[in-house]
Amino acid sequence: MSGLNESLQQLQERARREGWASIADEVGDLLGRHPDHAGLLVLRANAANAADDLDSLIDALRRLQRLRSDDRFRIMLADACNRRGARAHAASRYAEALGDFEQAYALVPGHTHAWFNAGLAHTALGHFAEAAPCFVQHLELRPDDHLAAFWLAASHGNDALDAWFDHHAGQSTDPATAAEQLARHGLNGAAAHALTRCNATHALDAADRALVQLHRRGAWAAVDLAAPAVLTACRAADRSTLRAELVAALRLPAVHPHRDSMLEHRQRYGAELATLSRRWNADYVRRAAPRLEDLAHSNFLLAYQGLHDRTLQADYGRVLDTAVQACWPRLAARPERSSSRRIGLLSSCWRSCTVGMYFSGWIDWLVAAGHEVVLYQLGPQRDAWTDHCAGRASRFRLLDGALCAIAETIRDDDLALLVYPELGMDARLLPLAALRLARHQAVAWGHPVSSGLTAMDDFISCGPMEPPDGATHYTEHLVALPGLGVDYRVPQLPDAADPSQLGLVADRPRVLLPQSLFKLHPDGDAVLSAIAKNRPDVQFVLFEPEFPEWRGAFEDRLDAAFARAGLDASKHLHWLPLGSRTRYLQVNRACDVMLDPLYWSGGNTALDAIRTGLPIVACPGSTLRSRQSSAMLDALGLGDALVAADGDAQAELVASLLADRSRRAALSNRMLEGQAHLFDARPARAAFLDWVERAIEA
Repeated sequence: MSGLNESLQQLQERARREGWASIADEVGDLLGRHPDHAGLLVLRANAANAADDLDSLIDALRRLQRLRSDDRFRIMLADACNRRGARAHAASRYAEALGDFEQAYALVPGHTHAWFNAGLAHTALGHFAEAAPCFVQHLELRPDDHLAAFWLAASHGNDALDAWFDHHAGQSTDPATAAEQLARHGLNGAAAHALTRCNATHALDAADRALVQLHRRGAWAAVDLAAPAVLTACRAADRSTLRAELVAALRLPAVHPHRDSMLEHRQRYGAELATLSRRWNADYVRRAAPRLEDLAHSNFLLAYQGLHDRTLQADYGRVLDTAVQACWPRLAARPERSSSRRIGLLSSCWRSCTVGMYFSGWIDWLVAAGHEVVLYQLGPQRDAWTDHCAGRASRFRLLDGALCAIAETIRDDDLALLVYPELGMDARLLPLAALRLARHQAVAWGHPVSSGLTAMDDFISCGPMEPPDGATHYTEHLVALPGLGVDYRVPQLPDAADPSQLGLVADRPRVLLPQSLFKLHPDGDAVLSAIAKNRPDVQFVLFEPEFPEWRGAFEDRLDAAFARAGLDASKHLHWLPLGSRTRYLQVNRACDVMLDPLYWSGGNTALDAIRTGLPIVACPGSTLRSRQSSAMLDALGLGDALVAADGDAQAELVASLLADRSRRAALSNRMLEGQAHLFDARPARAAFLDWVERAIEA
C-alpha cells in the first residue's frame, strides 16, 4: 500500500506540473487494480473534470459517494449530472437529459438549475403536465426568476401567457424572442400565439427563427396562425418579408401520415413555388431590400419523397437566381479569370458528422497534389474534428456573421474552384451557392440531389451508385467518381457490448433501422409489417428523432399499417437515445440485420454496418440516393445475396436471414473480408484530381 501512496503523490505532482491529462491513463490502469481506492477516484474525477469528460467524472463521483458519505461528493455529483443533462438537452436528446436532471435534484433537492432544466426537458418532450411542477419547485427556491414564471405561464395556456406578457411589458422578453424559445421546446400553439403579438418594435430575427422552427416541426396550424402576423410586423418595420414568405409557402413535412399526404404536399409545394416565381420578379425583390439571410430557406425534405426532383429543384433555383441577380449582381456574376489556382471547400459540416468524415479526405488529396486549399467552416459550430481538418488545409477560415460579408470574404480569396460537399442541410449555404464566389463551382453528394442552381457547374457523385440515366437527374454536369469517391475514415471497431447494456431486449431478433425518420417512406411500412408478420418476435431498433412530434407522427402511421395486417406496432418498436459513435457501432454489432429504407439508401450508416459485419438488406431504386447500399454490396460481391428486387422480396429476405444464424455469420465474414477492396480510395483519388485540373482550367 505504501507503494500505491507514493504513486499517488507522484501522480499529483505530475498533474500540477503537466496538467491532469498527463495522468489520466495511468490513473485508469491503477483503478483497474484498485477499483475502490478513494484517492485514485479523486484523481480520476479531477482528470475527467479537466478533460470535460462528464461520463468518467460522474462514474468517479458515484463511486466516491458510495465509499464515503460526504456531502461534497453528493453536491459535485448533482452538478455533474446537471451539466451532462444540459449537454444532452442542447443536442436534442431530451429523454436522456431529463434522466440526468432528475438524478441531480434527487441528490440535491434544492438544486434550482436541475428543477428548471427538468421543466424544459419535459416541455421539449411534450410532457406539459409534468413540466409545470418542475417550474413551480424552481420558483419556490427562486421566486424572483421571471424566466421560470414565463415557462410556467406558457405551460398553462394562452390566457396565462397573455397575462405574463401584459405584466412584464417592456421589462423582459418580447413576444418574438419568447416565441423562438417556445417553438424550440415544442410549445407550438403558445409560440404561434406569442407571434401574433409581434410588432415592428420587436426582435423580428427571432420571429423569423420561430417561424422556421414551427415549420421544421410540421406545426402547420401554428404556421398558418403566425405567418400573417410576422409578415405584418416585417412590413411595419420596413423590413424584407422574403424569408417569412418562403417559410409560409414552401411546406415540406418531415414525416408524412401516408403516401397520398406526401403527394398532396408535393403538389402544393410546386404550386406555391410557381406563385413565388411569378411574384418574385426583379423589381419586387429589389423593393424588398433583403439581406442574403432572407433567402436562407432549405427545401431539404423534398428529396425524401422517393421521386425525381430535378424540375422542382430547378424551379427553386430560378427563384434564388432572380433574387441574387437583382440585389447582388456583382456577386452573382462569374469572376474574371486570374492566375489563381486556389481551391476552396465550404461547409458548416467540417465537424464530427457524416459530411465531415466522408469528405475530409479530399483536403489531403488536394494538398498532397500541390494545391493551395482554403477550408471554410460556416460557424459558429466547430469541434475537435474541425480543428483536425483545419490543420491539414493550407488555410482555414471560420466564417460567422452576415452572409453578405461572408460572400465578400470568399470572393476576395480569388478562388479558381469552390466545392460544397453538400447543399441542403444548412439553409445559409443555399444563397451563398446561388452566387458566383469562384470561377468554377461544384457540389458533392453529401445531400444527394441536384441543387438546381445555375451558379453550380458540376455535381460530384459516385459512379457505381448512379443509375444508367443518372446524368439526366441534375441541372449540373455529372462527375461520376469510381468506388466510394472519398477516402473514407474507417472507424475503430469497439468491443461488443451485452444487448442489455445498450438498452436492448435480449433474446429477440433485432433489425436495425438507423435512419432519421424523414428517410422512412410510407411505402416502407408494408415491408416492416410483413417482416413482423413472418417473425412475431422481431424487434425494430430505431433512434429517437430530433423532435418528439416526428416520433408521434411516425408511430401513428405505423400503427395504422400494422393494424391492417392484424398486428400491434408497439410490440415491435424499440427506441434508443442518440449516443456516441462508439455506442452506435456497438448497437450495430448487437443487431442481426440492417434494413435499408426504400427510396433512401444508407450512406455512412451502410458503411458502419459493413465495418461491423452487420448484413444489410437493400432494395435499389432509380436515383443515386436509393442505390448507395446496393452499390457497396455489389462491390463486396454480395449483391446477389443481400439486394432485393422490391419491397416484398426485401421483407422475405430479412425474415429468412433472421431465421438462419449460420447464413448471417457467413455473410458477415464476407463483409469483413471484402472491406479492403471497398475502402480502397486510390481510383477515386486519381479521378478526383483529374477532374480538379479540368475544373480549374474551365
